Amino acid sequence: MYERVVAAAQALAKRLRGEAKPDLKPAAQIVPDVMRLLLNARRDELLETRVLVAKLRAVTTEGNGHETLSSPAALGDDESGRSYLAGALWALDVAASVRLDAISVAAEMTVTTRRREAIQNVIRALLQTQEAVSPSQVIKIDECQTLKVRRDEVSRALGEMLEQKLVRVVETPPGSDRRFKYYARAA
Repeated sequence: MYERVVAAAQALAKRLRGEAKPDLKPAAQIVPDVMRLLLNARRDELLETRVLVAKLRAVTTEGNGHETLSSPAALGDDESGRSYLAGALWALDVAASVRLDAISVAAEMTVTTRRREAIQNVIRALLQTQEAVSPSQVIKIDECQTLKVRRDEVSRALGEMLEQKLVRVVETPPGSDRRFKYYARAA
């Protein structure tokens, strides 16, 4: 992504320097891309992005009578002040949206992981007391009923435990329903 942002910023700078009234619509994607970089980039990419943005900002103010701007507050009553403020607020909105997306994905992953770990802990405890268990037996455990565990969650938890070689598939115990798959602790 970093290379794409650099290329887009360089193309925009060239367009700004070369045209009296450049078409800035294609540049609108730079803001969300820079925001994603700010949140996800390595430190060196982040530093280079900051320099890139500063250079791009300098190019946007060239020849507009804003060469002496030292801060956003210097715009004051200038006629382009409202446009500047709208652009800055738009950028902040994009930053907030990108950050919220990142937080919700991380939170969702954490909740899913904790839930799966809880289910796996129930399975481990059950296997301490029984030789073999089926997913249906796991769901009937009080703790799983409290968590409102679904069958697919038990299957995923058992699948992960199978991949990690914590459990193994065993033959149906005598007198049990042969339609179910049974799991036991790995030897």
